[in-house]
Amino acid sequence: MTSSESGNWRTDRVPYAREWMDSANCPWVRQVTICASTQVGKTETLNNVIGYAIDQDPAPIVFVMPRHEDAETVGEMRISPMVDESPALRAHKTDRKHDWNKRRVKFDRCVLYFRSAQSPMDLASVAARWLIGDECDKWPKWSGREAPPWSLALERQRTFYNSVAYLTSTPTTRNGLIWAEMNKGDRRKFYVPCPECDRFQAFRFKQVKWPKAIDTAAKMEKAREAHYECEHCAAELHDGVKTQMLASGRWVPEGSDPENPEPERNSHRSYHIWAAYSPWLSWWEIAEAFLSAKGNPGKMMNLTNSWFAEPWEEKVEDPKPSLVRACCGGYKLGTIPGKVKVITAGVDVQKAFIPYVVRGWGDDEESWLLARGRAENFEELADALCRTQYGPQPVRLALIDARYRTHEVLEFARANSHFVRMIYGVERSDPRPFSTSKMDRHPITGQPLPRAQMVWHLNVGFFKDLASLRILNGSGNGPQSFHLPEDVGETYVSEVSAEHKVIERSGSKMVERWIQKPGHRANHFWDCEIYNFAAGVLLRIHTLRGGENAPPRRAHRRPRDDDEDPEGPRKRLWRRS
Repeated sequence: MTSSESGNWRTDRVPYAREWMDSANCPWVRQVTICASTQVGKTETLNNVIGYAIDQDPAPIVFVMPRHEDAETVGEMRISPMVDESPALRAHKTDRKHDWNKRRVKFDRCVLYFRSAQSPMDLASVAARWLIGDECDKWPKWSGREAPPWSLALERQRTFYNSVAYLTSTPTTRNGLIWAEMNKGDRRKFYVPCPECDRFQAFRFKQVKWPKAIDTAAKMEKAREAHYECEHCAAELHDGVKTQMLASGRWVPEGSDPENPEPERNSHRSYHIWAAYSPWLSWWEIAEAFLSAKGNPGKMMNLTNSWFAEPWEEKVEDPKPSLVRACCGGYKLGTIPGKVKVITAGVDVQKAFIPYVVRGWGDDEESWLLARGRAENFEELADALCRTQYGPQPVRLALIDARYRTHEVLEFARANSHFVRMIYGVERSDPRPFSTSKMDRHPITGQPLPRAQMVWHLNVGFFKDLASLRILNGSGNGPQSFHLPEDVGETYVSEVSAEHKVIERSGSKMVERWIQKPGHRANHFWDCEIYNFAAGVLLRIHTLRGGENAPPRRAHRRPRDDDEDPEGPRKRLWRRS
């Protein structure tokens, strides 16, 4: 008895597991990664895949567990009962007693090995076409003396052209193996249709609703009142319709349309599923677990890992949407506040569009958002940055990201060298905000050419800290205030609040990093604002004081070849007509 329900396996109880198992017979799939909460059927899925391999596609199988004890008992507690209770599998057992032990089972056509991730020798001793890894985030960390356990195990599949690897676990941290492997795949989520409007959606915790009066776990246990609110039509969906919704659900890779998914042939299928999909949990039980953990870091960590199937992160800074909205008011898009003295722009180039943000600066680093939008091409971008609606002052300095479409960005920067600079965002542990390099080099010597295009490397963590601090200061009139127009829009608010700063730990080491929040895909306007703050530092905006009319150093003066001074260059080198 290894599960809460007795009897034969029924995929109809967990319809989301059907594709996990079908992937074993999909000729183009080489790896299946399942990042899941506890008790959603992932371990039983692995058992079923092993059963399929024994009966239908025999080949060497390696089952990797976290510890030696787990590897020794998994055969006795899981595999042996499954084989004995299945006539098809029982027919493949041999009559030799020594063919079955705690570390290896010999069937008539294949061998099943039980191995521990603690022993590199275990993983390197046998070849395997079928590789099954369970609870991989509990595997030992890489010591530096041997390759990581998963890499060692994958090496044993190299001689098989039709190898298949399964990896499952509940996540722990963002640096954990399951989270890293899931992000290498196509990141599928299970979309289910609303019974009222038939629109597909993936379950999200923020759509679980309950009365405001129920604010403790004890009250929820007594009332048991919670439901799921459809994100499209706001219908109240209760527990009785969940089975119907799951039965009609579909797995959709990230970036695909859930209403009309396109055919795919991805060799690495990765899945993310959390406790809301479990047929054994009601909505009120999920709400009760949240209310019980709220305010307790230890319980919240368990809730995040074991229920939400998300990595645990210790937040340091978090520009929440409410803090961004608090900066709105006092003017509208299209108007230029009278205090604006200098205008900058930040551009975050994407493959299909070009987001930009224009910001005005006044005395004591007070700033106002003047425009935000998405250009379809560089001609539209040039028009957006050079139009006259910003008042008598032009855009003094525009920083444009050169990571994507680099050739087009280079041509745009050269054609507008009087106010455009190319940038790369980098992460550094030191406090330097900038460094520089040159793009144009001699094809033989590799040395920079005399009039090479300069690229500025921005320490993005430095400027994200600065922008976050300004948002926390709010829009009150005065030094360092951060102003947004009344009609800035929810897209801007969502993207500017799409990241938070967390602590990442690895042994005794601790690093603070800005990362995207779970569920947030776009952060383009946030990046644009970061580039605006970098432009402000380059222009010495901090030197603007009340009563001073002289603008900062002109941005179109190009830096010298060896100049990394953020205060700017001493001479103008060249300018394209």
